[in-house]
Amino acid sequence: MKKIYLFFFSLFYIANFSQTIEAEIYEINYNTGVNPQYLQKYNDQIIFWSGDLWSYNFTTKKSTLIKKIFPYTPQFSSDVQFTLFKNKVYFLVDVSSKTQLWATDGTETGTKQIFEFPDNYVTQITADESKILITERNNIYISDGTSAGTKLLKQMDGQTLESKAFKFNSHFIFAAKNANYSNELWITNSIDETTSKIKIEGTEDPLYIHTTLKFFDLNGMVLFNAQNASGTQTGLWSLDLATKKAKFIYTTRTLTSGEILNNKLVFMGNTIENGSNIFVTDGTPENTKVLSSTMHFASSSQDELGLQKLGNSIYFFPYSQERNRLWKTDGTVGGTVPTSILIPNDFAASILRYFPLNQMILIENSGHTTFYLMDQFENLSLLGENRLSNSIEISGSMIFPYENQKYGRELFQYNIETKQVSIFKDTMHEQGSKPINAVATADNSLIFTGFDGSYNNQFYKIAKKSDQPEAIKISNSIYPNVPEGELFRVGNYYYITPNSYSSQIVKSNGTEAGTKKMTLPVNTQVDQYTTFGNLNDESLIATIYYSGGNGGMMRIMKNDINSETLELIKEVPGSSSSQTKSIFYNGSLYFTISKNNKYEIWKTDGTTDGTMIALNITDEEYYSNVPRLLGVFDNQFLIAKNYRLYKYNSSTQAVTEIPFPVNDWGIRQWNVSQNMIEIEGKLYLMSQNGYGTIYKFDNLQTPPTEIMSSNNMGVFANFKKCGSTLYFGTSNYDGKSNNLWSININDNSYKEIIANSSTSAVSNLTCINNYLYFTKENSSKIWRTNGTAESTITLPVTVVNEEQIVDTDQILKLINLENTLYFVAKTKTSGEELYSVTTELPIYLNTGNVKSDAQKLKLILYPNPASDFIKIKETGDLKVETYTIFDFSGRLISSGRYTSENQIIDVQQLNAGNYLIQITAKNGTQFSQQFIKK
Repeated sequence: MKKIYLFFFSLFYIANFSQTIEAEIYEINYNTGVNPQYLQKYNDQIIFWSGDLWSYNFTTKKSTLIKKIFPYTPQFSSDVQFTLFKNKVYFLVDVSSKTQLWATDGTETGTKQIFEFPDNYVTQITADESKILITERNNIYISDGTSAGTKLLKQMDGQTLESKAFKFNSHFIFAAKNANYSNELWITNSIDETTSKIKIEGTEDPLYIHTTLKFFDLNGMVLFNAQNASGTQTGLWSLDLATKKAKFIYTTRTLTSGEILNNKLVFMGNTIENGSNIFVTDGTPENTKVLSSTMHFASSSQDELGLQKLGNSIYFFPYSQERNRLWKTDGTVGGTVPTSILIPNDFAASILRYFPLNQMILIENSGHTTFYLMDQFENLSLLGENRLSNSIEISGSMIFPYENQKYGRELFQYNIETKQVSIFKDTMHEQGSKPINAVATADNSLIFTGFDGSYNNQFYKIAKKSDQPEAIKISNSIYPNVPEGELFRVGNYYYITPNSYSSQIVKSNGTEAGTKKMTLPVNTQVDQYTTFGNLNDESLIATIYYSGGNGGMMRIMKNDINSETLELIKEVPGSSSSQTKSIFYNGSLYFTISKNNKYEIWKTDGTTDGTMIALNITDEEYYSNVPRLLGVFDNQFLIAKNYRLYKYNSSTQAVTEIPFPVNDWGIRQWNVSQNMIEIEGKLYLMSQNGYGTIYKFDNLQTPPTEIMSSNNMGVFANFKKCGSTLYFGTSNYDGKSNNLWSININDNSYKEIIANSSTSAVSNLTCINNYLYFTKENSSKIWRTNGTAESTITLPVTVVNEEQIVDTDQILKLINLENTLYFVAKTKTSGEELYSVTTELPIYLNTGNVKSDAQKLKLILYPNPASDFIKIKETGDLKVETYTIFDFSGRLISSGRYTSENQIIDVQQLNAGNYLIQITAKNGTQFSQQFIKK
C-alpha cells in the first residue's frame, strides 16, 4: 500500500506544482475615495484628475493610475482643462511654480510632458482641428501638440482675459488688456498664425468687452457682444473673418446668454425700451427684435446658461415675477410661453447644464442644494442633492463625482430610467475593514470585527461558507462601535481583548441578542495588558488594573456568558503582569499578578473565597523570576520559571521540578518555550538545550524523548498538527518562525522544510485537508506543503471580483472554515479585507496513520482494472459505511454511502486513468486503495 502512495504523490506533485487558486474579496469598508475631478470622456475611457492622472476603462471596468505626474505626493490642482486634440487629451498642471502642458493617450507610456511655461499664470487652453491656443498672463502660446511645435505666439501689452478663446473656422478669438486696462478683442489664424486686433469697419478702432467672451456661430456668421471705445455702440456685432472687421447690429447693454434655434440667435439682453428681456436676430439690425413687451425674462448678468436649447425649444427662467417658473420659446413672440414646470419653494431657479446625448437639462434651485433633470418632453425628475454639473454622460445615465459615508468620494452613476444613484466604480478603498481577528467558530461560522466606513468597528459574521458577511448589531446599546482587538473565546461567546484602553467589555455569540456591551466601573479600563481567562466555558475572568484608591490595585472581575453583568470578585494590591496567559485546571482559572516587582500565581473558581494565591515557586537571584503558565498535561499544571520546568498537582498542592534538559545560560527566562502541544496523549515541548531541542513526553513520570535538535532555533516555538504530521517553527518573536520543520508523530522522523531565514518569517500555520498552508512575512503569496521541502509550493491567487493581489501587497492571516481557506490581505486598492478561496483545495491522502500490519489493507476492490463499476469486498470485521473517490491531483470525484457488499459503484463516467478510493468504516477508521479505470 505504501508503494502505491509513493507513486500517487510523485504523480500528484508533477501535476500540481503550478496550481492557481481563485479567491473572492468580501469587501466591507469601501471608504477613502479617489476624489475624481474634471472628468473627460475619451474613447473607451474616462480620464480624470485625482492629484495625478487616472483613468476608468469601460472595457476592463477598472480604474487605474495612468501616470504619476508628481513623483512624491499627489497634488491638488486647479482645473486641468482636459482638451481633446488630434486623438489625445491635453491638459495643464502646476509643478514647482510653473505650469506644464501634458498629453495622454490613456496609457502610461503615452503620457508625456509637452512644454513648460515660464510661470504658473497660464489661464486657458483651446483647440481646433490644427492647433492649440494657450493664454498665459501676458502671453499667447500656440502648439501643434508637440514639444518642438509649442511656442510663444505673441507677447501682449496687458494681461489676457481669463475666458476661454472662441474657435471658429481655423480662427481663435481672445481678449487682452491694453495699456489702459481695457479688454481688447484679438483674432489669430491657426493655420498661418497671424494675430491682429478686431476693429470696427470704417473707423479702424478696436473693440472691447467687459469680462466674458460671448461669441456665436449663426450659419457661418460670427455674432458677438462688444462695445466701442466711447461706449456709444454697446451690444451685438457681426464679424467678417476675411477683413477682421466688425459691424454694429443692435444696441443692448448686456448680452449674457444665447442659443441658435431655427437659423436665428435667441439671446438675453437689456435695452432701455424693453429692460432685461429675450431677443431674437438673424444677424441684421432690421430683424432683431424683442420677444415680449410685457415680461422681463433675462436672468442675472453672471448667468451664462440663462438660455438652454433642448429639442425644438429654448428654455429659461424669468428675472422677475414667477422666477421659479420655467419658460420656453421657439424664437417667435407667440411661441414664448410659460411651461407647467414650477420649481417648488424657490424664488430664482437656474439652468446649469445641457446633456446632448440623453437630451436633458440640469436645473438647480437658488440655494444650490436641490437639483432636477428635465427631458425634451418636459418630464422633471428630482435629483435631490446630486449635483451632475461635473459629470460625463453615457447612454441612459450620468457618471459623476459624489461622496457618501460608505464609499467616500468616488465615481457614481445616475440611472435616468430608474432615477437611482449607485456606485459606478469604487476606485480607491485602501483603508480596509481590518478583519484581522477573524476566527472560525465551533458551529462552522466565521466571526470578526471590521470597519465599514459608516459605523466604524463592529461585529460581523459569515454564517456558513459562501455566505456574505452580515453586521451584528449590539442589542443593549444604540452605539454600534466596538474596540479593536483580538477575539477571546469563552464557550460560544467571543470577547474583544482591546489593543488600547477601553472602558467597556464587548462580547458576541454571533447573534444580535447575544452581542452586548458592558461598562466597567470608574477608573477601570481594559487594554492589551489585561488578562482574559476562560473559566470552564461558562464565565470570562478579567484581571484589570485599577488606578484609584491607595496605589495600584488589580480588580478580578467575572462575566457569566449569559449575563450582562460584570461582577467584581476580588480587589487585590498589584499591577498588570507581562504574562497575560491564563490556564483552566481542575475547576479553577490560574493567572499571574505582579506585586512590588514580584510575580504571584493566582487562581479563581469564580467566587470571592475561591480567589487566592495558588502556589509559590521560589525566586532565584540574578534571574527574571517571571513564571510562565504553559498548560495542562497528564492532569498536571505546567509552569516554566527561569530555566526550570515545574508541575503542580492541585489535589496534593505539590509543586515539583521536572528533570528537563535546559541551558543555565543565555536568555535564561526563555529556556523553555511557552507554547506546547498535546497530540494523542503525548506532549511536545521545546527547550533551549544547546540552541533548541524538541522533546516528547509520554507522561510526566518518565524522562522525555529527544526528537531533534538544531542550532538555529529561536526562543518561541509555534506548533501545528496536520494529519499525522506535527509542524513547528521557531524565532525570537511569538507567532512567527524563521524556519519550518515537520515531524512524523508515528516514528519521530523529521525533515527541514524551510531553512533558517531572518527576512521572511513563516506564520499562520493552517491545516486544510491534511495540507499545511502558511504565509511569509511581507509576502503576497500563500504557501502549501505536505511536510517536505520538495512538496512546498507557492499558490498564485487570482481575485475574481477585484483588483489582483500584487507583489507589494501582503497576506496577513489564514483561516480554515470547513476546509475552505479564508485569508486577510492588505492591498494597495482595498486595504485590509477578507477573502475566500473558491477553488476546491486538494486532499492529501497520506499513510501516516497506518501504525501496524493489522491496520494496513483490509479491503479488496474488484474488478480492478474496471470499465463500468467496482465493488468492495469486506474482510474480517471491517464494515464499510462511506466511500470517496479522488483523482491523482487530490480532487474529489464522487462519494456516497455503502450499504452492502453487493453494491455497485458506477465508474462509467470517469476518464481512463488512475484513481484512489478512500473508505470509512463504521468505527471511523479510514482505508485507501488505488484502482485503474480502463
